[in-house]
Amino acid sequence: MSKFNLVVFIQALLFSCFSQASLISFGEFTNSLGDWHDASANGTVFAEDGVAKLAAGDGNSPYSSVLVLGDDGSFAFGDAVLIDSVNTLLNFDLWFFESEKDNSESGSSSFADSISLAVYDAVDSSFDVLMQNINVTDLQTTFTLDLSALAGRYVAFSFELADENDGYNSVFALDNVFLSPATSVPEPASLLLFAALLIPALRRKHIV
Repeated sequence: MSKFNLVVFIQALLFSCFSQASLISFGEFTNSLGDWHDASANGTVFAEDGVAKLAAGDGNSPYSSVLVLGDDGSFAFGDAVLIDSVNTLLNFDLWFFESEKDNSESGSSSFADSISLAVYDAVDSSFDVLMQNINVTDLQTTFTLDLSALAGRYVAFSFELADENDGYNSVFALDNVFLSPATSVPEPASLLLFAALLIPALRRKHIV
C-alpha cells in the first residue's frame, strides 16, 4: 500500500469512527430504549407509543427516574458519546405527560416534581454541567442545547426526574433526541444557551 493510499485509508477510518461516535442511537424510541440505560432509583423508564417515558415511583427521590446515554449510571462511561466539532447542537422534545396520587408521600413539599438534564464528562468532572428548571409544559416542546464548548470531549447525557414529597407521581415524555450541526440559529424560546442556563455541577453523584 502506498503512503498516499495509507493516508486516505486512515482518514476514512477516522471519519467513520467519528461519525458513528456522534450518533445518538434510538433517539426516536420507536421500538425500545435502544442504547439508553435505565438508571432509576425508585421510578422507571420505558418506551411506549414511540416515546421514552420517565415515571416517578413510590416515595420521593432526587433520582427517581433516570435515563442515560453514554453510561449505565456507574460513571464507567463504557459507551460515551463524542461531541465532535460539527454536531454540537443537542436537540430533544420534552413534555409533561401525566401525574397520579402517591399515597406513600406525605405531601409536605411545596415543590413539584421536575426534570433536569446533566451532561457528564467521561474524563474530567470539572466539565460536568447540569441544566435545571427546564420549562416543561404539557405541550411537546423542542429544546436545543449548544454543546460547542464540549467539542472533542466524550460525555454521557442523563435525563433525571426528581420526585418531590408533594403527594404525586409525575410522568415526563422524551423524544427525538439527536445531535445536529450548528448551521442555523433556533428560535430564542427553544435555544438553551450553554453559558447562561447550564449550571456547573459542583460534584458528581452516583445515580445507582
